[in-house]
Amino acid sequence: MGPWLRSPAIGMSNSSLDVKVFSNCDKVALYLNDSIVSIHKSESDLYSSHLDFPTYTFSLSKFETGALVAKGYLNGSVVCEDKISTPRKAEKLKLEIDESGIDISKVDQDILIIHASVIDDNGTTVVNDSSQVQFIIEKGNAVLIGENPATEKAGIASILLKTENTNEDIFIIAASEELENNQLIITVIRVKI
Repeated sequence: MGPWLRSPAIGMSNSSLDVKVFSNCDKVALYLNDSIVSIHKSESDLYSSHLDFPTYTFSLSKFETGALVAKGYLNGSVVCEDKISTPRKAEKLKLEIDESGIDISKVDQDILIIHASVIDDNGTTVVNDSSQVQFIIEKGNAVLIGENPATEKAGIASILLKTENTNEDIFIIAASEELENNQLIITVIRVKI
């Protein structure tokens, strides 16, 4: 595994002013709208004692719209970064499939999770949107399982997709009255062993 870092911060006006960053780097720098907040070395706290890698906590003086950028350092050089932007107006849906690293079975039943994220014009998930999302199978041997339309939570609506004995692609549409629709094509590529 190479160097990595991730901040679960949301970037909203009601977000905590304490920003946690998780990383396997020597130190982490946090920037708010291109201005440095601070640089921290790893720390021990309630969370880090249960984690393989330390946490880094940064305290902001106030909320500002824009971008938080965390940069991870190893041996004095920036080796990775993560960016979180304040969400803007919800624009469209982005469909993704969670296969959990396993291809869809052509011969057996299979269950997959389909996620429809509400995103802005920058591709940032709009976590405070409350759109209803209708999932539709346009083509393919599959069945949707769950509340449909689904109410999204934290900017994401999800539904289960059950497949069985399918050798053809599955076409799924996520639709919302307020947002631009999106289509996902699931390609069945191999048989499970």
